[in-house]
This record gives sequence, structure tokens and C-alpha cells, in this order.
Amino acid sequence: MPRSIAHPILLKLLNDKMIGGVQGPLTWNLLLNLILVYHEGRRGYLFESSEYLDPEEREAAIEFVDEMAYRVGLRVVRDRSIALKEFPRRFISKALITEDDIARDELLGALLGFQCAGHEYDNQQIDRVGFLMVETKTGTEVTAEFCEAGRTTQEIRAEYRRRAEHWTEIVQMYDPRLKFKVREDRWTSKSTLVSRLVQDDFEFLVEHQNEYANILGEMISPDSKLAAVLRSGDNVNIGKSYLAIKMLILGVDTTIQSDDYMERYRADPEFFQQELCDFEDRIINATRLHVNVLP
Repeated sequence: MPRSIAHPILLKLLNDKMIGGVQGPLTWNLLLNLILVYHEGRRGYLFESSEYLDPEEREAAIEFVDEMAYRVGLRVVRDRSIALKEFPRRFISKALITEDDIARDELLGALLGFQCAGHEYDNQQIDRVGFLMVETKTGTEVTAEFCEAGRTTQEIRAEYRRRAEHWTEIVQMYDPRLKFKVREDRWTSKSTLVSRLVQDDFEFLVEHQNEYANILGEMISPDSKLAAVLRSGDNVNIGKSYLAIKMLILGVDTTIQSDDYMERYRADPEFFQQELCDFEDRIINATRLHVNVLP
């Protein structure tokens, strides 16, 4: 069947899905990926059964993927890793791909269309740029890749724009309302956020107030008072709270990097978290002598 013609089975699934007539494990992410792989917009799609928490739903989803791939003429490679026994994965492609191919992370990344080969994905101290391929009608995020900001080139950006145009051409064979766009997100590492506080970069704090709020939520607790100030978006109050925010983040960052941090945390996590909450209160009270930190 020519790739320029919508596959009738996929077309029926999409039309039924549009009117809410499809029940069970068929998500928009799965359906759009099947369409893209069938028309060779993607070399392959990695189905992760771990997205289905209920065991019965998970088993039904795996069976559905296997059957649907077979019905539209796609190949299915099973990931037989023992570590994934409870949550099996399937690599779906038109090409002849082997189990050995998908067992190699670098090759698997290339098969999935990732552009940032060789980037340190596990290094949390590096600023990143995320490229998310989103179908706008359904609001479905189909792929996401997070590259090192310092190694992200204009060629990578251009490839994602080209891909969005090509994928739009494919899905519009099924429905002219479907369209892909690239959403580019920036993720600032914790080390950068902390270092900018050391440099007294208040404008940077205001620009990244949600990220600083997340740091406090993780460091202290979700109920952190200063995190609430940052999330309020009230720049006047953030300015009044700046000294307290700076002292708290730098103080806790030093604490959690100390030799006895993990030992104390493992001994009594709740008590240690309460210590951090008390530390926040002391910082707020101390800085009130200089500025009105909180109402």
C-alpha cells in the first residue's frame, strides 16, 4: 500500500477516537506514533507498558499493540530484558530491527530519531534545552528530547522544525485539523540557579522564580513558605523576600552536600525535614530585622 495513502485501519481508529468511540488502551500517543511509523515519518516507536499501572490494563495494551502492528504490517521487536519483565517494551518499526539493536542505548536513540547523541543525559548539573513534538489538535506530546544547552546547534533546531512540517503532512492525510509543532523548553540546572544567587543576580531569580520555588519544595517541603512567595508571582514581595530566599537556598545547599547529610537523613527523614523547616523559619525571622519578608 503506498505510503501517501491513509491506512484504512488506522483511519478508522482515528475517526472513532475523534468522536470518543474508542475505549481501552488506545491513547492518542500510541495512535499517532503508529501512523508516523507506518508512513516512515519515524524509523521506530518504543512502546512502554509501564505507562499502564493496572496489570490488566497493561496486558490489554500489550496485546493491542502486538495485534495492531501486525494488522497494519509493522514489525514488533520484544525487549526481553529481565529488568523489564514486569513492564515489557515493544519496538515498532517497518525496518528489520533486532533485539540486539534496541539493547544498545546509542543505536536505540538513533532509531527513535534523537538528535543529541553523546550528550550527558544523566548529568543533572548541566543546563538543557528540551524539544517536544506536540500535536496541537489533541494536545499530545509524541516525543521529547532534552539536549545539553551548550551543545544544542541551529542544525538541531532546524531538523525539529523540518520534522514538524513532515509529520503534519502525514497526519493531515487522516484529518486536516491535525498539526505538529515543536515546543522548545529550557531547563536550568540546580548548579546554575545556586551560582546565580551567589552572584546576587536578582533579575535571574525573578525570571526563574518557579524553578527556585521547585528547589525549595524539594529541599525543604512542598509547604515551604518562601516557595509559596516565589509561586505567587508577586515581584514586590519576592524582592522583599530575596535575602531570605538566597540565605535559605545557599544554606541548605551547603547542608545537603555535607558529609553527615545522608547519615542524618537516613536515621530519621521526618525529623531532618522538620529541621530544615525550622531553619527556614529562623531565616525568615532573621531577615525580618532588615526587610519585611512576609506579611
